Amino acid sequence: MMVAGLFNWVARRETNRPALMVVKNLLSRGLQAGVFKRNLDPVDLHLMISAMCYYRVSNRQTFGTIFECDLNEPKLRERQRRMITDAVALFMMSAD
Repeated sequence: MMVAGLFNWVARRETNRPALMVVKNLLSRGLQAGVFKRNLDPVDLHLMISAMCYYRVSNRQTFGTIFECDLNEPKLRERQRRMITDAVALFMMSAD
């Protein structure tokens, strides 16, 4: 059972490696171009983006009920996508 559990973690790590490489390359290019001011660990940036995106999906029913909104509504989803994108970009472009 211990070996199977270890395999699952290795498989998950390998499954996420391409996404992490995209983030790493993006960070590198942004820093080299002088656009990004923060030299973050790619895992930290991936976590930040994932957290912002995952919350609105995992809590859409509760959030929607409490605040009487449909998080799947296209205009709202697009507005929140832009907000998340802007927040991450502004964070990366600001100094530590």
